[in-house]
Amino acid sequence: MKSTSLPFVVARQAVSATAWIAGKPQAPDKPLTEQLDDWDSAAKLPVHTELRIEPSRLRAETGLEWGSRLRLCSGWHCEATRTREVLHTHDVVLDESAAQELVVTPSFSLLGPSLARSVRLESRLVLVEAGPGSSRIAAKIPGSILWAFEQELVLEGQKSRFPMEWADFRSSVYSDDAAWALDWDPQELECSTLGGVKLLLNQSHRVTAPLLRESPPSDAAKLLWDTIHFDIARQLVEGALTNDDFVENSGHYGEGTLGATVRRMIEVHFPYHNITTLRALVVRSRTQFETLLQASLRMYGSK
Repeated sequence: MKSTSLPFVVARQAVSATAWIAGKPQAPDKPLTEQLDDWDSAAKLPVHTELRIEPSRLRAETGLEWGSRLRLCSGWHCEATRTREVLHTHDVVLDESAAQELVVTPSFSLLGPSLARSVRLESRLVLVEAGPGSSRIAAKIPGSILWAFEQELVLEGQKSRFPMEWADFRSSVYSDDAAWALDWDPQELECSTLGGVKLLLNQSHRVTAPLLRESPPSDAAKLLWDTIHFDIARQLVEGALTNDDFVENSGHYGEGTLGATVRRMIEVHFPYHNITTLRALVVRSRTQFETLLQASLRMYGSK
């Protein structure tokens, strides 16, 4: 395979970044790990990082001359919701009299309703204008990326966003052979999400119970969790669409309610359908609805 290279030189050591940290700079919490097990889709998550630039080294590495103008841009990108936002910018001028090191602290909040599955936090240093006398191998086109740092956060791992517990289906109303059950009432959408819906896992199921207890999960367990997540989303959306009040007044459900949770699910997974047309789609072709949901959830690692 033929390798490709950029038509200009980039920064290699002149710019550095710390891992993103939860909380605001004046009240930091903890470094963000790959997976946010306590992610709350109804809340804001403030995040920040620290970027350091050495102007003299940056000039030497990029071939840009003094007077060149650059811009640091930080934000996030969520593939599942097809959304990208740049929420922090800082203009940088390569100045011979500048300090030996420039420190910038991008800070913003991730908004739960705009995100799903995972989010990529991004920082980039881009060219605004090359100064006179810059090297012929230096970037010339505004917007050229001279340095980038990305960090992926998984928002929806193997844990559910609502209560989940083990139950012995042999002593319940559910069939002994069922692997799981979603305990909820689609006519009770005013209740809180945490109190109004619960995923019950059959602890006596000889095939699925061992898989669901695996940590870390095997490939087979991951496939099973994907199936459960799809079934949860399908039941919640289809169930809510049987509620006439939800179809007619989905916007009036307050934050933290089950109705608001389902409304956000629909906004994320069916961005091109309003509530009324989505119910019509379910009635007309439930198969089409379910395949759209499968695709949106990226089931089984699909792209």
